Amino acid sequence: MNNDARGLLMQSEQARERGDFKKSLELLSDAIVAIVEERKEEKLVDALASQALVYRHLSDKTTSKNYLVLAKHSAMASVELARLGSDTTLLSMAIYNLGKVQESLGDDDDALSSYREAVLLDANRLAMLSEMKTRLSVLEYKKGDTTALERFESSLNDLISAEDKDSYAKCVWLSGAYMHMAEALFETDKNKAKELLDEAGKVIASDMRLKLRKEQLEKLRIKITTNS
Repeated sequence: MNNDARGLLMQSEQARERGDFKKSLELLSDAIVAIVEERKEEKLVDALASQALVYRHLSDKTTSKNYLVLAKHSAMASVELARLGSDTTLLSMAIYNLGKVQESLGDDDDALSSYREAVLLDANRLAMLSEMKTRLSVLEYKKGDTTALERFESSLNDLISAEDKDSYAKCVWLSGAYMHMAEALFETDKNKAKELLDEAGKVIASDMRLKLRKEQLEKLRIKITTNS
């Protein structure tokens, strides 16, 4: 087992994806110590962003808002550390992750500000930037801007066509984009929402690693069916 910082971060991601959130957090704690010992402080940004994501999953699983508070502060620490460096792509992702926590907390105005700042930093990774833009347009649509749907479609097409070094990440981003807009559209355009959910299902079925995303899709389908 690889117990250097990189190896521990990878193990944590694997534990998170199989739903072992406690183990993921334990590995992240070890990774943070290893990162400092190895003097690879830039990886602290990723470690704390991953920690925030685990807390968000725990909140979804338990419905406890306490985990979202922990997620918010992990994400804020990630942003603060990213601002100390010069990597605008890393900073963009950290701010974007904070926005997702803010949205989960219902702080939509703060989330919009974070998403817009993240997008303006123009991350040097087209698929990631396109996914950020889809999330921004979904929230804008939810807040009443119907023109955001056109922007969503444009960014979605960019995401679909963009090549990325991490096929897993791209599948997570693409399936998430479909699911977020499906949820936003359901009350006004049920047919379109169902089409988007079907597209999300195709993406998830194409990569067996998307176990958590599959659970999220099933949960969303139940929510939409129950409220239809």
